[in-house]
Amino acid sequence: MTKIIASLETRQELKEFFAQNKNRVIILKASATWCGPCKRIEKDFLEMYKTICPNAILLLIDIDEADDIASFLKIRKVPTMLNFVDGRPMDAVASSNLDEIRDFFQKTKAHLSF
Repeated sequence: MTKIIASLETRQELKEFFAQNKNRVIILKASATWCGPCKRIEKDFLEMYKTICPNAILLLIDIDEADDIASFLKIRKVPTMLNFVDGRPMDAVASSNLDEIRDFFQKTKAHLSF
């Protein structure tokens, strides 16, 4: 089952989400509605995500709506993808390059057996 969450907006909500999902790998994708590269990679990104679900949760944030989370995570560029294990950041990529995103998912897969 694909699990995608897109309703968090504050750092407190993010911290609570991590606390409730301690034994899960969480992928956070930060983007913006105005971001052309974000739109271009959307389909490919979701296909890559589907190859590892249901073992990971995808958390989508719009940096304009969730500016508190973007600030808390120091996101300066979109699209940015991060993965978290036990609420701790492990790997990140700030790029729309599909090869770099594939590498990010390969690293994420390695965390799924923790």
